[in-house]
Amino acid sequence: MPHKNSTTSLVLAIIITALVVGTSVYYWQNSENPNLDQESLQNRIEKLEKENAELKTLKESVDQETAKQQEIDQNFDKCMESIDPSLEGQERDDAETECYYELYEAL
Repeated sequence: MPHKNSTTSLVLAIIITALVVGTSVYYWQNSENPNLDQESLQNRIEKLEKENAELKTLKESVDQETAKQQEIDQNFDKCMESIDPSLEGQERDDAETECYYELYEAL
């Protein structure tokens, strides 16, 4: 009988050890490392801030180009409106061509 108790004790000790080690490893692997998460979030923040700065620069560039295009369009419209409505044929074509040249020079 003493041999059976020692075998049972050994098997029980192995099972308990396996449970303790298995549980510890499980919790260790599933625990969040706050330093890694904070580092990851900080990297993400820096990346987003860089993208935001690039987008702001791009938006400013687009806004400047849009304003320039609107000014050109307004000047072209003024030029076309200034053409004498009584002009016909080649004279009207020449006046419109002059507006296009002014537009081209503004670019």
